[in-house]
Amino acid sequence: MGDERAILSRFHQILTFFTAKIETLSLIVTNIGEYFKGLFSFTLDDDLRDISDSDEDFMEKSRKFLDRYSVKELTEIINQTILPEKVKKLGIDDWYVEFNLQDPVTHYLYVRTHQCKEDEKFIAFMAASLNQRDGKYDLFHVRWFALQNPLGEFTNARPRLPGQKYPGTGFGRDCVRLTYYLARKAGRDGILNSPEHFHNAYMYDFCYFVDPQQEGWFRKLKKDLRKDIKKKGLALVSWAIYLGCLREKGNPVKWEMKEQAMPISLRYYAVFFLPRYNYIMEKAKYESGPFTIDWELAEKQCLDKILFNNPN
Repeated sequence: MGDERAILSRFHQILTFFTAKIETLSLIVTNIGEYFKGLFSFTLDDDLRDISDSDEDFMEKSRKFLDRYSVKELTEIINQTILPEKVKKLGIDDWYVEFNLQDPVTHYLYVRTHQCKEDEKFIAFMAASLNQRDGKYDLFHVRWFALQNPLGEFTNARPRLPGQKYPGTGFGRDCVRLTYYLARKAGRDGILNSPEHFHNAYMYDFCYFVDPQQEGWFRKLKKDLRKDIKKKGLALVSWAIYLGCLREKGNPVKWEMKEQAMPISLRYYAVFFLPRYNYIMEKAKYESGPFTIDWELAEKQCLDKILFNNPN
């Protein structure tokens, strides 16, 4: 009798645990749905929604971004979002979409303006891999993503971040929503990217590092640098890390590019709630740090000047 009660008690504990996990997943998916819902001003036309369903020959696909979207189709999708309105506030009302599809492995997408003839003066740039498989999951692999205002100048309100030649646009989250939409409509399980700098990973919501050890390390890093970010600002902290001023237990430590995922499907979300993933993540979080920034060394790097001038 006692053994039966013990078994029933254990079963109840396990059932309660998984019920809580399912409720958490459901809440996350619901919140993300609400988060991304506001991007589009109205429902996309069926013709746009089912672009890839029609039979296309090889030559037709070769002219499409990721073998799916033509310049016209992607332009129409963007026009149904709030992005054109935000681009116009930058003083740009002649934006256009351009592809470079010559690479057999990676496709390149640009959003440009006729006001700037130089190649580097784009508004948006994305490099995406044609090979979307990662084991049993079908992922939208963004190898490189950048937004900039080629007509803007750096200011106190919008200082230079590592890797920037021109100021940011201020609508990064809207572009993430658009990328999420495109990936979801294509039936992807998630979006994969590799943040080059600390601020990139810091600003990516609803993302997890594929490596649970890296996720734990990053969570502890964010926690330890919270006061520095509040006092100094994200730009200054990111520059300090980029210039080698980050310390873990007093020792120099560098930022490393690691794959970060934004899950879309429920089955891919579940990967980041598995007991093994969470155990490794929590263990790494506990063992990592403490993290500090050597601000004396940072000042010697003339960070204040770097924020508003070209560091190269």
